[in-house]
Amino acid sequence: MILVDGYFFTRHAASGGKMRYRCCKYNIGCTACLYTLLDDSAVVRMKNVHNHPINIRRYYPYY
Repeated sequence: MILVDGYFFTRHAASGGKMRYRCCKYNIGCTACLYTLLDDSAVVRMKNVHNHPINIRRYYPYY
């Protein structure tokens, strides 16, 4: 799992030397995703546009 700007991304698939992560809210239609190198050392591409707000309690549990 990767956290970016308050949004959580989960691993989805590996292909062509890259790992694809998608927003953990993909089940409600969010199409945000990011690609890393297979060793997760660098983000190489990102679509960080979400159709939902961040879960403030999950991101800041003591807020």
